[in-house]
Amino acid sequence: MDGNAVEKIPERGSYTVSVECTNGDAYWDYTNWRVSIGNFSKRTKCNVNFTTGNYFNNYLIAASNTDYSLKKYTHAETYHTGKKAMIDYRYSGKEVNNYICFKNSSCSEDELYRIIGVVPTQNNDTGIYENRVKVIKSINYEGSQNLKSGSIYTKSGKGYLWNETNENVWHISTLYNMLNTEYYQNLGTIKNYIDKTKWYLGAPASSNNAYTTYTSEEFYINERKRGGAYSGGNDYYVNYIGLIYPSDYGYSVESTKINDIYNKSIYENFKEYASNSWLYSLNGGTYFEWTISAVSDNNSAWCIHPDGFIDKNVVYSSNIFGVRPVFFLKSTVQYKSGDGSKSNPYRISLSE
Repeated sequence: MDGNAVEKIPERGSYTVSVECTNGDAYWDYTNWRVSIGNFSKRTKCNVNFTTGNYFNNYLIAASNTDYSLKKYTHAETYHTGKKAMIDYRYSGKEVNNYICFKNSSCSEDELYRIIGVVPTQNNDTGIYENRVKVIKSINYEGSQNLKSGSIYTKSGKGYLWNETNENVWHISTLYNMLNTEYYQNLGTIKNYIDKTKWYLGAPASSNNAYTTYTSEEFYINERKRGGAYSGGNDYYVNYIGLIYPSDYGYSVESTKINDIYNKSIYENFKEYASNSWLYSLNGGTYFEWTISAVSDNNSAWCIHPDGFIDKNVVYSSNIFGVRPVFFLKSTVQYKSGDGSKSNPYRISLSE
């Protein structure tokens, strides 16, 4: 424990745990709080090292050894990732334990968030990449602004226009402004856990029914390309709050469909998404939901269609769609407790 010999395994807590064996492999199973050993051909000795303080991103990466809904992905090189292949960990499947509560007391449905995964991220346009936990609001954000974009879109909730002018530049849109003013300012103490993030605004084209052909990885590459929306603007921006990318949705389908994720378009798999994606499950199949990504060849933006595929719609007009804000936790946030289930969500703490 912190370099000193101890006689028993400590109780669950905020620790980083490593396992070193003289022969064979082993790792720390955070879920069951024990050493998990591999195949040993002969007698071995293992040292288990506990270090006070367990960064939440490291905790989740380690938990992916036993939580098979937290899937590892290796992505292609892109312009905005410094032409480096990035590795991230994403929750995939219909029933996944990825809930997080930012309170010491119980969280209501409106106060719960869910974890998209652990994604290498910069907190500014030139910063180093950090493994940071990406979080989305558990249910649709209805907000309080009395705008045209606050009109009723279903019997039970409210939605927003992507923009109140016919331009699809994200970082000057009314939706961007609402998220980084009204929504951000109302986060209270949650603001202490999050940091500014570089968001990619590469815009996939929509011509020739491209929405029916893009795979998750093709969306990922286009989101991080040089060149942005049809109306102009930057191909990235830095701020606190955004929305999901189409690729985030693409990687949320059940992990046993890994070959389909890479080789088939989201459109070809839309029935699988409607049945086996936790991000679609939040949508509920009753309304469209905006993503952050614009279109490069007309004034539209990409959205989740109620049938389960990624579609595009113009940002203005009467397209009032659902919104679930997204942000990244600081890389120094520590795991405190919880197993990610809705009844026992993850709890985190700030590093001292």
